[in-house]
Amino acid sequence: MKEKSAFSVKNIIKMMGPEQLVIIALCGIALIVLSVPTKKQGNTKNRKVVTQENVAADYCTYTEQKIRNMIVKINGITDAQVYLTLKSGREDVVLKESSGEREEVVYGRDETGGQTPYVIKENEPEIEGIAVIVKGDASPENILKITNMLLALFHIESHKISVIGI
Repeated sequence: MKEKSAFSVKNIIKMMGPEQLVIIALCGIALIVLSVPTKKQGNTKNRKVVTQENVAADYCTYTEQKIRNMIVKINGITDAQVYLTLKSGREDVVLKESSGEREEVVYGRDETGGQTPYVIKENEPEIEGIAVIVKGDASPENILKITNMLLALFHIESHKISVIGI
């Protein structure tokens, strides 16, 4: 005689009901779909390539705008244009381990699994000179205010700052 197993398909359908079986089947399908690996988002056409020139240009534009915003707040000045020249670009200082006489760069892993140097400090570009053209009250007093402000903000010599009015 054949014994009936408590775990036969007919017994499971009777115990659970068709609605619960449909839900379990959908969950199983969802798990299978979610476990399938997807393609990496390697669309290089839309990625912006970061170069030292891009970083320096962005830094220049940002700093020029910030300086301009401060200058136009001085009484009598209605507009200003600011131009910066850079001595150097941004510099990344990487972590190095020294063993005896040798120094080796410490590497970490990026999001793609590749090796990248472990950066411990980022030095912003160094400013070489600043030229400012102001519109409005270009009195010697306002020119001195602008020059003193720039001397306080940036570690450059006063002869590398030029402020003129139009």
